[in-house]
Amino acid sequence: MQWLLKRDFDALLEYVPDAAVEHALQRKRIFRRSEKGDSVSFPEMAVMSQPGFSIGAHAMRGLIFSQPSRIEVLSSMRLSAQAAVHRCLVRAASGEEMVLSVAMLREERHQPSYRGFTMEMAWAISEIKGEAAAEEGRFPDGPSPVWGPESVVCGQLQALREGNLEQAASFTSAAWEDRGATSAVHARDVLSEQYAPLVYHGGYKLAGTTQVSASRAFVFAGVELRGMHKRGETLSRLYTWALSLHREGTTWLIDGVEQLLGM
Repeated sequence: MQWLLKRDFDALLEYVPDAAVEHALQRKRIFRRSEKGDSVSFPEMAVMSQPGFSIGAHAMRGLIFSQPSRIEVLSSMRLSAQAAVHRCLVRAASGEEMVLSVAMLREERHQPSYRGFTMEMAWAISEIKGEAAAEEGRFPDGPSPVWGPESVVCGQLQALREGNLEQAASFTSAAWEDRGATSAVHARDVLSEQYAPLVYHGGYKLAGTTQVSASRAFVFAGVELRGMHKRGETLSRLYTWALSLHREGTTWLIDGVEQLLGM
């Protein structure tokens, strides 16, 4: 795990499945319209969608886009002769705290030998995904550097479900641009008309995160809206939250929300 603790991208690339590397090289050749052999870096692999290899949004902002301030191995577990998972506590440069799970599988690889190549078994990373380091089921009641975009959206949705507009508004960048004033009147000014259907909603489920850069992200969630029923069935809507780092790059705040489509 030293390659992860040291954030050694050259060493990490050695653990990417061969099929994923070849797929990435083919995509680069097509994009550049060249048949020449090319190289690919681990960060490039991370942002590309490859078969058998994926890097989640937590890992993108905590490991790829910026240098983490702390990485600590929590556990290493051998699931079978062919599979293992390592869990690490990571503190991102922004202060966000997360737990990354690195799933690994054994695969056959060509290894150079004196008379050509031989086939040997080697460990390869199949997935790096993450979650908030906080206790499961715990959500923020206000913005803080330790929370990532997903937790911020969950915190706001919890507040909206309870009809707490002041708390919901505290997660927005507009509130902090106005020196953090979050009176009930100000909350209604800060929360756009897009928030109206979300007040007292019936529940939600996160659908995914697109990590655009170290400081920008989009979080998607399906929300059940009260009062929107058809033939006794609750209708759900898909929303997207735009977030970015504020407070001198230390805290994720919501810049806006938009309804996309029905589910």
